[in-house]
Amino acid sequence: MGEYGITFSGRFHYNEGGGVALHRHEDDYQIQLVYGGIAKAKVDSKPLFVKEGDILFLRRGSLHEFVVISGEGLKTLEIKFSNPGNDVEKIVSSI
Repeated sequence: MGEYGITFSGRFHYNEGGGVALHRHEDDYQIQLVYGGIAKAKVDSKPLFVKEGDILFLRRGSLHEFVVISGEGLKTLEIKFSNPGNDVEKIVSSI
């Protein structure tokens, strides 16, 4: 198994109407825990809603974006990490 490297971590509070524009992380996977609010999101052209208690796992290279639609905003915890091998893809291919 290859070495994992955390490339970014943070806690965010986005206001209603705010969010993150369409983008991708070529070399990083992303895990995002939503601990407050609701947002309209899109991952690889698939529309979805995320809400408190949801966890998103984004594969490297996934196009994603979201817009906050709840009055209280959206609160998230986020970790991005890299892996030089294929073991992560093998583990998550069935998710």
